[in-house]
Formats: sequence, structure tokens, C-alpha cells
Amino acid sequence: SRAKRAKKRRRPPGSRVRKTLLPRVIELLPKTDRDFPSQNPFVQCARDQLERVALSKVLVISNDRVNKKMGGTAIRYWEFARMLSRWHDVTLAVPNETDLASSSFFILRYNLGLLKKAIQQTDIVVAQRLDPLLLPLAVKLRKPLAVDLYSPYPIESLSWLAHRNLRLRTLFAALELSMARLQLHAGDFFMCANERQRDFWIGALMALGRITPRYYDRDPNLLDLIGIVPFGMPAVFPRHTRAVLKGVDHRIQATDTVLIWNGGLWSWMDPLTLIRAMAEVSCVRKDIKLFFMGGKNPNPNLFQMSMADRAVQLSRELNLLDKVVVFNENWIPYEERHNYLLESDIGISIHPCHVETRFSYRTRVLDCIWTHLPSIVSDGDATSTLIAEKGLGVVVRSGDVHGLARAILDLADNPETLSTFRENNARTAGELTWEKVSVPLQDFCGNPRVLRDKSLDPGWLYASGVVHYMRRGFLEMKMNGVRKAFERIYSRIFPVA
Repeated sequence: SRAKRAKKRRRPPGSRVRKTLLPRVIELLPKTDRDFPSQNPFVQCARDQLERVALSKVLVISNDRVNKKMGGTAIRYWEFARMLSRWHDVTLAVPNETDLASSSFFILRYNLGLLKKAIQQTDIVVAQRLDPLLLPLAVKLRKPLAVDLYSPYPIESLSWLAHRNLRLRTLFAALELSMARLQLHAGDFFMCANERQRDFWIGALMALGRITPRYYDRDPNLLDLIGIVPFGMPAVFPRHTRAVLKGVDHRIQATDTVLIWNGGLWSWMDPLTLIRAMAEVSCVRKDIKLFFMGGKNPNPNLFQMSMADRAVQLSRELNLLDKVVVFNENWIPYEERHNYLLESDIGISIHPCHVETRFSYRTRVLDCIWTHLPSIVSDGDATSTLIAEKGLGVVVRSGDVHGLARAILDLADNPETLSTFRENNARTAGELTWEKVSVPLQDFCGNPRVLRDKSLDPGWLYASGVVHYMRRGFLEMKMNGVRKAFERIYSRIFPVA
């Protein structure tokens, strides 16, 4: 009948293999093995083979540019694709020509048209901010959609354009909020980075009517709806492959103690307090140097922030530039970042005390844990809580210049403390690998489900997407001019040459 055929089409990929064939394999075993099938190597082998037959097609969409020099979001989606390709047929869609290659998954350079075809041909979609003009297609075709909310961009938008006028900032924040609403309406599974973020996004889902009594009765903990998938790290400790910093950069001597800031200089971070603290440190010890590893962001489509320029200007005013404070001009390739971390002595990440801090997850601090590098961090966020609980470094009060300077000097003068922190980092690193932190996403792709409201109208989504594009185009013209705005919209819509 028509109803049976429709039900068959909605069946998740691989469900027949998991629910029908595998139980039959277990029935053929002796009774003693049937009682504990998970302990039987034959069952495990059969499970692995049958799961390979039931590969789902997973489309992982990165909004950030994926190449050797890539930012945190691109790194996250590269690792998602690598991880999911162990069990699924994965396509990683990227917005640029990439200089990376993979033997385990296919890489697609996309625009709106190519992405539309890819969504039509896939079983599952994983994205951070699926284009508003493509959300209606995913809803209409009932494609299971995993939305990545690990970066609370509605909150980040409040400080993103802090150097511009209030009118532009208000428009940008409204755009980010409308984008979040569309994603929350259309998603079937949501990922965030920590418990604080989960509370924040559950509140947003509740406000939009996504959490109803009917759904609550079925899933009271909401684990099928929103899970914690933080940033991860490689499972293997890196090997130093070449000298890049000490004795190589003429501004840093081989005997210097190096503090490394291995993230970007974003508007919601506070390198200025750190630079002022370095002025006090340099009065006591001349051999302690601060190295800012992240240069200009490799993604030209991001609105530029003023914090990097302000940090350079302050260093120049305090007569620290290229003497005590060293800025790297270029973005470090992903595969080479470990060399800089392994040559450093202390990692550092400082931020002010505001609402973004509470819901943030400082992803680059995890690279310090991966390389067993002790850290000095500001308080107030989930990462500082991890550092304090696990004994991975020192936590200081936000905005405290003198306290930060004392923490730097105390840690640099105590090799025994540094050694203890390194040992603690080594123990903690194994708990935060990509294999472990991505389990909720793996579970969703292994058992995909459509949980969005059946009454959600694709036509309303499309109209909302058109309005979003018009407002975005207006903001682009105000910030970058008519020509630049037209070029960016053209590159998204029309085919790749």
C-alpha cells in the first residue's frame, strides 16, 4: 500500500541490518554465547561487517575555509569528517579550493547549487549554519539534520564589531539571531560544547516551542535532541619535527622562556591585559617572551576585528614590540602547530569577564593539553574550570594585571610545578580525543532521526532565508561597499569555475 511504501522510504539507513540480520546471527550462537553477545568476538566481527554494508551517506558542511592554514571551525569539521568516515560514506563540503586531500572521505568545493545536489543525494546532514536558502530543502526531503552550536554566535555577535558604530552592530547581532532561530527550527539534533551552553540552547529551544510535553514524555533528559560534543584533540602525542621558534625567530633566543598565545586575537579576548602584565614581567626577567601564534585569519569572508591592531599598538606604546612581545604575521598550518607548542614553556589564554566568557569554550587551550603544556588562563569559563579541577595550570582573575604578572613569574621560576602540570596534562589528554568527544554525533549518524516539527513549513523557511540574505547584503554594502558585497553573494550562488 501507499502508506507502507512511505514508511519504508522513511526507514533510517542501515536499520534493517541492525534490527533484523544481526539478531539472527546472535540466534545461531550457543546459549552461553547468546547470554553475553557483546563478549563474543564472532558477534563483534559480524556487527562490524554488517555495519559496513549499511553505510549511511553523511554530508559534513564546513562554513570555514579548509586548508593547511585553517581556523578552529574548519579543524572541527575536518576531524568530524575523518571520524565519521570510519563508519559512513562521508563527503566534506568546503567553500574554497583546498590544498588538503583525504583517502577516507570525498572533498567537495561547494556553492549553493552544488550543495543543493549534495543534500538531495545524502542521508544525513551535519552543519554549523546550513544556508537559509537550503534549510527548506532539507526539511522538505526529511533529511536528518545535525546542527552544531558549539560556538554561541548570537552572543559572540554582541562584541564582534565593537570598533564599528552601534547601528551596524545592531544589524549584525539581529542577523546572527535570525540565523540561530532558523537553525533551531529546522534541526533534528544539536551539538554544544559544555553544560553551560546546553542550558543556554535548551532555553532557546524551549522559547521556540521545540520542547513540548509530548517530546518531554519520550525523552525527559533531552539527550536525543541536544548533546555535548566539545572540541577534541588527536589521540597520539605529537613528535617534534623541526625547529620553528627558539633560536629560529631572531626575536626569541634559544634560552628564553616562551609564553604562547595559540589562538586568534578576537574581540571577546583580552590580550591587552596580558601585554600590560608582560611590561611588569620584563622589569624582573628579560628572558620571558610572549609569542602570539595566530596571525591574520585565513578566511577572508570573516568581518575583520580590531583587537589584533590594538594589541600591536599597545605593544609599541609600551616599547615591548619585537623585544618582549612577538607577533606572528601568518597563520600557522594545522599540521605544524605542534612544533610551536612543543618549543614553548607555558600556554596562555586571557579574556575579560562578560557574558560570552560564561558560554565560551576556548578550543585552542586543548592543543596545550594535547602537547602537555601548562596553561595560565582567566577565570569564568568552562575551560578554566577544567584547568583548575585537573591541575593543568594556573587560573587568574580576569582583568588583574598584577595578579597575571605574578602568576607568570611564579610559574616560570618553578620547574617542579611546571613538571607536575605537564604530568596532569598527559593524564587528561586521553580523555578528550576526537574519538571520545564525538560519541553523541556518532550515535546520531548511526541512528538518524527526524525530530523537527512536522508542521514546519518549507515555504516559510525559504521566505525567511530570502529576507536574511537581503539584510545580509545590506550589511555587506555598508561595511565593504557594493562591489565587494556583490562578489561575495555571486560566489555563493553561481557555479564554481
